[in-house]
Amino acid sequence: AMLSVLHGSRAIFFFSWSYIEKTEESRADIGRVIGRLNHIYPWLREEASLPKPEVTMLSTYRYDARGKAAVQCGRRNRNGKQLLLCVNTTSTHVETLVQPGDATNNNTTDAWQALFTGTTIHEETGQLHLFFDPYETMALTRKP
Repeated sequence: AMLSVLHGSRAIFFFSWSYIEKTEESRADIGRVIGRLNHIYPWLREEASLPKPEVTMLSTYRYDARGKAAVQCGRRNRNGKQLLLCVNTTSTHVETLVQPGDATNNNTTDAWQALFTGTTIHEETGQLHLFFDPYETMALTRKP
């Protein structure tokens, strides 16, 4: 779901199998995905017209099964506020540097807020040093 948003989708339709509702863990997982999509919903109505951020993979596992970077990122702009969405497409932990672009000044440290956790991540010299769990998605907005 998050990869489709990252690559420009403005809507997502879900269907499910009956076994998803059989365990508490399955219900919690689908609930978390839906909750996160609702959190970024305001950006879904906007065109994904911003250039994709530069991604430099630092970990040993740098590519997915198709040979693309393990972490894929995209940006959207809404009312002057930028959303940076990054997805680890692999089943392993990875480390990356992401250059989100449109930095206010590459000589300063900008702060970003992770929408799903509330964590603050500092951009240094125009890059974010990010660590991802398997299949983790991060949605970040630049703090004022």
